Amino acid sequence: MGGGVQAKAVAGSLALAGHAVNLSELDRYGKNIEPLEDKSGLMVSGVAGQGFARLDKITTNIPEAVSGVEVIMVIAPPSLHEFFAEACASYLEDGQIVLIVPGNFSAIRFNAVLKRLKVKRNIPVAETESTFYLCSLVDSVGVAILAEESVIRVATLPATETNRVVRTLARVLPQIVAVSNVWETSINNVNIIEYPAAWLLNMTCMESGLSCWPHVDGAAPSVRKLIEAMDHERMAVAKILGIPRLSVADLKKVHEYMSCGGASGMLPNDTSCKTQPRLREPDTVLFHEELGYGLVPLASIATTVGLASPAIRAVVQLASAATGIDYWQMGLTARKLGITGLSLGQLIRLAEEV
Repeated sequence: MGGGVQAKAVAGSLALAGHAVNLSELDRYGKNIEPLEDKSGLMVSGVAGQGFARLDKITTNIPEAVSGVEVIMVIAPPSLHEFFAEACASYLEDGQIVLIVPGNFSAIRFNAVLKRLKVKRNIPVAETESTFYLCSLVDSVGVAILAEESVIRVATLPATETNRVVRTLARVLPQIVAVSNVWETSINNVNIIEYPAAWLLNMTCMESGLSCWPHVDGAAPSVRKLIEAMDHERMAVAKILGIPRLSVADLKKVHEYMSCGGASGMLPNDTSCKTQPRLREPDTVLFHEELGYGLVPLASIATTVGLASPAIRAVVQLASAATGIDYWQMGLTARKLGITGLSLGQLIRLAEEV
């Protein structure tokens, strides 16, 4: 489910590999997949294969798209995850697996929708720590996959279903590995630390119309220092929640193609990110989503467990002033995440139990 470049890349690569794939989009964004409907698929090029990928269904009829399938992947901006959950919840079948790519604290939110709508069937909800590919659109019916993740880390609600989910997903995605719980997949997403700071401190470059990529061109020592300060705050949250305390540099050693800018793990000679189209406007999907659905919930969790997060909160506050968007209001706050007033033990259990 989803009609963006990542969803198209995953659908195309899986179809090229011989799997039956349906691609669906929310009705309000149906134009994203209309050109593919006319062709019954899309052209794929790059590291995941080359050729025309024919899809079984391309539709905005989400009940039809999820009927009878084994795995339902939600590959869309985090702000849309709950809309997809509401659109498909009543039509999910016992034993189906939902995989959210990437998580951004969405397995907990998706599971909350299932509970609110009184869905009683056995539906494990998994999420990944990262996207699958570095990719870009070639045209309205083509996608280029420039690089793929060497490791895709996954956790599941309930945590007891993780091994079954990983076994199922590994049949088509051998890079899949299990981690402890969905706090780990969401908190260890390096994008929530790198994107907002790098983009915020390079707005002049982007708004001037110059060709620039903040992670590489704008990764000055002062930018890296801010990212490192934010990363220390993120790792403090990880430690208190009992999940592995991995720095951005550590995580980049896991996610090989992502080692192209940011904190102390930056590889200055790496050019993989430079192959992406240059993004110039500060209010892009990544900047907007990683602030509202990455840094805001991270700061909210820190507050809930009694930790200070001054660097993270400063970036959110400055971004709100610079863009005119109140990320504290529109983002994923403690109330929206459903953690207001929870104890540390309750927070830990929330990421492990139904």
